Amino acid sequence: MTQSVSEAGPGTPETVELLAIAVKYNAVRCRRLTDGGIVTFRPAGGVRDEAEGQILTVVPIKEWSYMRGHYLSGKVVAARVDMAAVAARFGLPPLVLYPEGIWDPLQEHWLAVDLDEILAEEGVAADLDEVLAEEDGAEDNVREVEVPLVGGAVHPNGDRRRREDEGGDVGRDEDGRRDGEQRWREAVLEALLRHPDVSPWEREIILAGPRPAYEMEQVVPGANWAEMIDPISDSVELKEAGDWEGARRPLHRCLEADLRCLDAYAHLGNMYFGEGRWYGEVERALHTYLAGVQMGDLALGPDFRGVLPWSRIDNRPFLRCLHGLGLALWRLGRADEARAVFVRMLWLNPMDNQGARFLLADLDAGKTYLEMSEEEERRWRHLYGDRSP
Repeated sequence: MTQSVSEAGPGTPETVELLAIAVKYNAVRCRRLTDGGIVTFRPAGGVRDEAEGQILTVVPIKEWSYMRGHYLSGKVVAARVDMAAVAARFGLPPLVLYPEGIWDPLQEHWLAVDLDEILAEEGVAADLDEVLAEEDGAEDNVREVEVPLVGGAVHPNGDRRRREDEGGDVGRDEDGRRDGEQRWREAVLEALLRHPDVSPWEREIILAGPRPAYEMEQVVPGANWAEMIDPISDSVELKEAGDWEGARRPLHRCLEADLRCLDAYAHLGNMYFGEGRWYGEVERALHTYLAGVQMGDLALGPDFRGVLPWSRIDNRPFLRCLHGLGLALWRLGRADEARAVFVRMLWLNPMDNQGARFLLADLDAGKTYLEMSEEEERRWRHLYGDRSP
């Protein structure tokens, strides 16, 4: 058994920076920004509002080693969330974005109103394929011809084929299909934009036109999907069983192994936030959610204009972090910032599986977070009695 202790003195650095990766009741497990080493930090006065993902600026009081562990006590003089600096310091690559085709607002069922019903009222066909079939004319007069590529190249989608009328004018046929699609799009766009039940934010998304869709890489250290091993699911089960401290452990292990585990930030934030009653815990949740959002934003970049559909499961950790961040901002009275988050959620996932449009409506109606929450609780009790949601 070995132990070494050093007191802060004239030769001790004025401050050190530590990245919090596991906040416990009486200590914070951290990674030093200087060398990446793990250290258990004991704040003077005890753990207060430190949160996973925060960079803590600490004035050291004492540093010691015991067995194979390293320990530091000191006073926290500043804290911030800066995942760009963390990623640069530890050489973390951005999460990968996998292309998932094009998301077209005129061909997806995402609006609060019934698109097919609107188009039927306007006398516009709901199915673009039907429109193009009409443009093609009778199917009996259409055949496929093989068109070789220059230089004998192989088309990435296999044999390249084009449709040709028996009259032989392939170019005219393709032009007709393009014109038919353009007329259909203009008719659908006009019908939607003048419909009174299409909201302003829906109009903005419609006018933005088709956008690329992506699925964000999900990092879950220790997961083995083939063996049904999932630390996130383990954490959820422990939480539901009432073991909140045990529920945090798998999430902390994930962050210690890889700081890009967005679902760890999301679920830790959810545990801190709870019902949003305790202001200090909501602040801690906000920092944790923010760390996850910032880490995900490193993959998106500042000019990202694509879609992250909830239906792509690996997008959900980032969207959960955004949802939690918006709620925490709202609870803390930062309404304008919360509104910006909810609008961004709708832009990224117009299908709105998380109900951001309803949160936005309550926020714009001037409700506080607690007023909204109490209304939801009354509505739940009216429908389901005392059963937990």
